Amino acid sequence: MRISSYSERGIFTSLLYEIALAQDALGFLRDLVKLIRVPNGSRDLTTLEGAEILVEQSLSDFGDADATLLLHGADWRLVVFIEGKVKPSQVASWSIQGAWDAFLWRQDGRLDSSNLFTQLYHKVRFIHGLRTLGTDGLVQGIAFPACSTRTMRKLGSNPVIRKAAAMIGEYATDAIYVALVPDTAEDLNDFFTRTLPQGPQDDITGWSTAGWGYLSWAQVEAFCEAHGLIHTPRVFRFNDGQMY
Repeated sequence: MRISSYSERGIFTSLLYEIALAQDALGFLRDLVKLIRVPNGSRDLTTLEGAEILVEQSLSDFGDADATLLLHGADWRLVVFIEGKVKPSQVASWSIQGAWDAFLWRQDGRLDSSNLFTQLYHKVRFIHGLRTLGTDGLVQGIAFPACSTRTMRKLGSNPVIRKAAAMIGEYATDAIYVALVPDTAEDLNDFFTRTLPQGPQDDITGWSTAGWGYLSWAQVEAFCEAHGLIHTPRVFRFNDGQMY
């Protein structure tokens, strides 16, 4: 039986399950996460001892990360949020700078909730809320700027979402926020080291890029080939022209 799945969701699902079922699952996951570049502070994951992964987990008003990695070693814990974007076949190109320009532009004066940078910002505010208010505080909600499509964002009362938030809370002392996108590693490095630190407009309260990092789809596909994965490269081929 062969399964093919569509776009970034299909790649995430195939990749994470194929890694989980590999004989050296933690070694493969460690190698994948080591590809992430965090300009203001990479993490040493050589002592990774375990992981739990949430795929497309809803966090209610704070959005759905494509993947949430809960990683731990003997004396450390880390949550990694990964937001993936692809280059749809009807679009000639996709660039990190273009996504940033769209974020700053604010159609109708509001932040676009589907924009990469809005989604990462939501996760930053979510983690800050977990650290300062806990899960119950997020259920009550935290204030967002007037330019947000919701000026009060809440976790809600869904028991599965609250369970996931509690799980993430156990790892929230350290967090990385990853853009997995169809740009080149060179352009991503230039953007994250030169442009992103300039920040957006001052009215975006709670803005912080501590722990922000990046990874390209080309690097992920190369990782799959180098580690002898079978199913995920086939999903990449199935989505040829749709990813990057």
